[in-house]
Amino acid sequence: MTTDTFVISSSGKATIKKDPEATLDYIFNWTDWLTAAGGDVIVSATVTPDTGLTLVTSGVVDAGRRVQAFISGGVDGVTYKVKCSIVTAASPNPRREDRVIYIKCKQDR
Repeated sequence: MTTDTFVISSSGKATIKKDPEATLDYIFNWTDWLTAAGGDVIVSATVTPDTGLTLVTSGVVDAGRRVQAFISGGVDGVTYKVKCSIVTAASPNPRREDRVIYIKCKQDR
């Protein structure tokens, strides 16, 4: 299952719910941004979750348009920040950008 559906919280944050016991993949979709930048592609990405979540693995997918991160852990009731930083192939000046999502852990009962 790819978890790329989120809600905008009352504070304006893109937030995704996650069971603390689940390990799920989260997608950072850069397609529209890269298309607007002239068709650039991602060559490297770093995903950094807050302490309490575990980054199992991450990588650039979909022909350099998206970043997929498998994340586990968390504590019920806690909201965590996950930052994705990318570098593009543009030469001689690669683009560098960050995006943040928030994962709210909610125990399934």
